Amino acid sequence: MKLQISDNAACSLAKLAIAARAVYGIVIDMPELLNAGWISILLGGLLAVPLALALSLLLKDENAAPAEKLQNQAALPLRLICAVFFAISAYDAAFVAAAIGNSASFMALSDVAPVYLLLPLLAICLACLRLNGNAIGMSASIWGKALAWLLLLVILLEARNYQVEWLTPALGPGIPTLLDGAVRSAAWFSLSSALFLVAAPDERDPKDHLCPLKALGTSVGFAALVSLMYSMLCPATLDGNLFSRSFRLDTLLANGRTGLSLQFPTNILWYISLIYALLFDVFTSTIMLQTALPRLGNRTCTLFALIATSLLAVSRLSGRTPGLMVSGWLFCTEGVLTALLIAAIIYSKGRTSHA
Repeated sequence: MKLQISDNAACSLAKLAIAARAVYGIVIDMPELLNAGWISILLGGLLAVPLALALSLLLKDENAAPAEKLQNQAALPLRLICAVFFAISAYDAAFVAAAIGNSASFMALSDVAPVYLLLPLLAICLACLRLNGNAIGMSASIWGKALAWLLLLVILLEARNYQVEWLTPALGPGIPTLLDGAVRSAAWFSLSSALFLVAAPDERDPKDHLCPLKALGTSVGFAALVSLMYSMLCPATLDGNLFSRSFRLDTLLANGRTGLSLQFPTNILWYISLIYALLFDVFTSTIMLQTALPRLGNRTCTLFALIATSLLAVSRLSGRTPGLMVSGWLFCTEGVLTALLIAAIIYSKGRTSHA
């Protein structure tokens, strides 16, 4: 069975997954933003708009996925682009898998070999991939609604602990550092572009071509809200020795001002969101490989993607510093893709007008 996903299912999956990815990147791995990370998220969302808009234009009034349209026009080296996105998605899947492992290891308060934390995650991915993309996307839609209510519950119960003054200084470490965070946020938000490139229009609503923009807007709003709420729970940390992932996870998942009863919904929000981020990356890497090498079977692509993710996850490449470095290059890749998509749109309109 060939892997496939509709644009509405891709939208539901991307909303939850990309927001979780951005929250982890800003809150856990970029503490140098102090308590102004939510500003970087909003700026990153603005930087990601051109790519989402270009994909929306390609989806407009089309009965095929943008990839099929572009392939028919021979306007883009589609297989090369998909191969690049396979590598990016597999690496990000490894990063998210390591993030889940770090979170689980922290909550267990013990050091566990990464492979033992990784095996259950790979089993979950394999089982979900067998159900195909629409099942994953629709389950993300259901969980997204439930998680929204859980987030509201956490915000209401934590209301007495919020300190607005902890949002100062308003620009945190300064504009250059915020812009650096915005570039990386834009790269994470643009990860959904690969999935929308191969997503097919939904049969129920074939003219709903704004899914990339909808997914981007929801992801940015959700990630900015979570980052803002977190910033009002903990004062900005200036000591570089406290920038470790364990310390950041401690302030997020086991905050000293949070009761044990409230930590339970917080942990549910955290882990389920990260698992959907992992499913998003693994599914995207698999379908990208399938598009780049159409002669490979579904099982071969799935196994290859999972093996690549596993090897990267247990290596040092899934650490904080490499992850942030790669996100900067990812933004450059997304910028090139945006330019190519715009050129393809202009080329398409030119052919239509001449016809």
